[in-house]
Amino acid sequence: APSAIGGGMGSVVRETNSTRFAEQRVPEGPHVTRTWVTRNTRVQHTWTQHFSLATGLPHCIACLAEHSPTPDSPFCSDACAATYWAARRQENARRKLFERDLGVCQTCRFDAHGFYKRIAALGSSQERLQALMSSHFSTNSARLQRMLISPTEGDFWQADHVLAVHLGGGESDLSNYATLCTPCHAKKTATEGVSHKRKQIASGSADLRAMFAKRTASSV
Repeated sequence: APSAIGGGMGSVVRETNSTRFAEQRVPEGPHVTRTWVTRNTRVQHTWTQHFSLATGLPHCIACLAEHSPTPDSPFCSDACAATYWAARRQENARRKLFERDLGVCQTCRFDAHGFYKRIAALGSSQERLQALMSSHFSTNSARLQRMLISPTEGDFWQADHVLAVHLGGGESDLSNYATLCTPCHAKKTATEGVSHKRKQIASGSADLRAMFAKRTASSV
């Protein structure tokens, strides 16, 4: 990775997700944002990354930790690299899912993407709030402020795993994805969470019963 010392503000390109990561993850201290290109990788990548003005060291694009420059990599560790590439796979799945479902919720058939475009086209936060209040979207959600000021399609519909990740659905193809509007996704996530917790409790109880049964048998 290049050094930031002596450099100015780099140009912003959107050839990789790193630009979005850089926009969403910003260091607290003084820094400069630069764009650089890998030289010795099989596939050339363009990275957008923050660099500390105090030390000249790069900030990892995933966790923002300062780290020693790594040739052709913007990450401080394999774990952070995995975080980034997992997010990129999710984005690719989302793009293909939109081509298939066109942003229509597969549970309630609500045109979530069309609603997003309608909200984004409104001229004021008050108009957006009124439109949200007339829909089935919650106005008590943590994302409300962003939806009023700078709405994105990710606030309105999700690429949901039909078979939950904790049940083995994390590495499946597009057939295991379904478009869900944010309210339906929230309900499904809550239901799956309760079910998963009950299974964990049941499994723990079974383990305890087996342990006590084994102790009882050994003491006879």
